[in-house]
Amino acid sequence: MRSALMLALGIPLVAALGHAALQGASHHAWDALLRHPSTWTALLLSLITSLLSVAACVGLARWLVFYLWVAKGQTNRSWQRFTRWLPAMLAMPHVAFAIGIVWLIAPSGWLVRVVSPGLSGWQWPPDWPLVNDALGLGLCAVLIGKELPFLLWSLATQLQRPDMQQTLRRAMTTATCLGYSPRQTWQRIMWPMLLPRLGWPLTAMFAYGISQVDMALVIGPNQPPTLAMLAWQWLQDPDPRMASTGIAAAWLLSVAGAACAFLAWLAVRWQGWQRLNTRGHHNFSNNVPTRAGHTTHQHKPAVAFWRCFSGVYVAIVLALATASLTLYWPFPNVWPQQWHLGAWAQALISSEALRTTCSLASMSSIAAMLWTLAWLEAAPPRLELALRPALYGLLVLPPVLWLSGLHQAATVVGIDASWVGVGAAHTLAVLPYTVLMLSPAYLSFNQRLSWVSASLGVPTWRYLFGVKWPMLKTAILNAWAVGFAVSVAQYLPTQMLGAGRVTTITTEAVTLASGGQRDTASAFGLLQIVLPVVAFGLAHVWAKRTPYTY
Repeated sequence: MRSALMLALGIPLVAALGHAALQGASHHAWDALLRHPSTWTALLLSLITSLLSVAACVGLARWLVFYLWVAKGQTNRSWQRFTRWLPAMLAMPHVAFAIGIVWLIAPSGWLVRVVSPGLSGWQWPPDWPLVNDALGLGLCAVLIGKELPFLLWSLATQLQRPDMQQTLRRAMTTATCLGYSPRQTWQRIMWPMLLPRLGWPLTAMFAYGISQVDMALVIGPNQPPTLAMLAWQWLQDPDPRMASTGIAAAWLLSVAGAACAFLAWLAVRWQGWQRLNTRGHHNFSNNVPTRAGHTTHQHKPAVAFWRCFSGVYVAIVLALATASLTLYWPFPNVWPQQWHLGAWAQALISSEALRTTCSLASMSSIAAMLWTLAWLEAAPPRLELALRPALYGLLVLPPVLWLSGLHQAATVVGIDASWVGVGAAHTLAVLPYTVLMLSPAYLSFNQRLSWVSASLGVPTWRYLFGVKWPMLKTAILNAWAVGFAVSVAQYLPTQMLGAGRVTTITTEAVTLASGGQRDTASAFGLLQIVLPVVAFGLAHVWAKRTPYTY
């Protein structure tokens, strides 16, 4: 069983990286890459935007968790309402989020229209370079908006573990007896205990930030583009030499990303950062609660921020819905003057793209979930921990790197430009997320139940289907829903393995948004949101209604 699972994952991964290594080993490719005038600027832009977004997400997550969980006794209604919003935020694909943000912050966007001309005096759209700006500020805003819920979800997963809850509460009790305030305890003890457990989610966030292409096509900088965008442009060139240069650019991006991740790991492991981080914070908290259940006004900014942050998602949905029905919308009118259903008619005409999206997402998420369950159940803990970096390597490596190699391998096998090849690429893209989402709950499951079942002579299959998996059904279904949402949002795997012959609502949305057809792009963006929401809704209903069978 373990060998079959390892071969199912290892063969396509080794083939992809092998082909990528052969293509990127050309001396001429590296010479052209290093001599290109935009290479280093694009690399610096990619690193800065990704690092800024990750740093902002870490700071915001640390602040929110303290005031919504620690300061309110580690169990409260605010935290429950807080975590209830996260699946809906995760369900919104990145492309749909980027299109909605463009409709909000563009010079002719909704936010400008609300204050014009009465408050701003603008009769014409202002010259604001927030969309496709050279500094990548719009791209940073989009990355923060999408990566913060993912980091908070990872934190919530860790905080739901019984062993972690017991450890943190014991730390809080001990620190309180020693005279530390809740904030000091959070900064000096609890957060340093949680941060190393967020290594892979943070690495995934950083890797996605430096390697994303679809959002850069919608809102990212153009002159110069990010290095991932530059590599993608070279890979689309029919000249094999330019394609090799694109592979070399992907390898350069991988090396730079790995170096930054290693430096971040050293910073987390360095114990001195805790002293620097908490220096001078011994007497700052007269209004912070000293025991569970006591709240103060200090948590209100965190609650207000989270409400505003959630409101952005609601505003994006409203903006996409309004834009998809717009025929004539002159500036500075807040609402369109003419409405029509032409965009939705065009979206419904592309029903083949919708069917392809649903079939790919269903197949890839189910296949990834089955592999994850089998692997977590069959693999010994030491082997699972040893091979996890190889699995998470799909999150760390730029997609343009391993997808280009996978495309070459698919060409040799004869499944390129087909649904099967695209499905295999989607499964590889979904698999790390299902493992990342399911592993904490699965590894923290009480093994005493298996010992009791074995002592009673219960077969393994009956124990799994009757006890373990029903008790883990919420985590399993949520991981499946996350995989479904990840598959729906895939752009590069569909484009590279499908060779333009396999279209999904994501590829259509990116093409239309980058071409300026915002009404039709908004309709496809809403379809991107609806499908993951339906998946999370089904997971929630199924988790609530499925009874125990043991």
